[in-house]
Amino acid sequence: MNSIAGDLDGLRERLGGLLAAIALQERPPAADAAGLIAAFGQLLDVMQRLEADRCRRPEAATSADATELGGYAFSLMERARHLLTPAGPAEAEELARTTADFTAWIVRRGGRIDDLEPVVDGLALLANRSHEPAELAATAILMLDTVAAAAPLHAHDPDGTNPGRPWRLLHLNAGIAATRSRRPDLMERAFALLETHLPQDAAQFFQQGIRQLGMTDYPESVRSVMKKYFDQWNTAPAIH
Repeated sequence: MNSIAGDLDGLRERLGGLLAAIALQERPPAADAAGLIAAFGQLLDVMQRLEADRCRRPEAATSADATELGGYAFSLMERARHLLTPAGPAEAEELARTTADFTAWIVRRGGRIDDLEPVVDGLALLANRSHEPAELAATAILMLDTVAAAAPLHAHDPDGTNPGRPWRLLHLNAGIAATRSRRPDLMERAFALLETHLPQDAAQFFQQGIRQLGMTDYPESVRSVMKKYFDQWNTAPAIH
């Protein structure tokens, strides 16, 4: 299952595979693995009850519930990463996909993402390993939804001098994934957010985008969007 699951059934299936891999590890103490498996099971039970309550009494379910459960899910995922260290390519991808699944569940229920780093790292890994436009589009959409769901502190960009800060990487990666998905509508969304939140990076991003499109066979609709934003941010002639 390679698509991003924002529903509990899909998340439970993905998590089952990840926990099975952890249980087979020889290095971590069995008690650590068993404790993590039990904690994830309890979390999914609470999430299931929240879903049931939301169906019965929509007014009772709040975004704060999704934020709290999501934060706990990410803390458990950090324990999972620790137990799978060193992780091979397959394990790293499962960690990334499970993190993406939890992220999708949070943002689709109005929750807030406080810790961006594991989300940004996981989505970047998925985007880098994908060549299918549909999967890249799904990843780009979740990146854009994560921008909207990020805690307000991130939008203030307090660590603006750090080029590797998750807030910056999230926007750049969303723009790249949207372009590679060949979806002009997603490019428009990603580029608008980039120029709003990171105007200092816009000119260089669109310069590099024009160069990349010149080396690859992209549809004219994709080239047109990139050129529009390039022209807005650069006065030098475009490189074809």
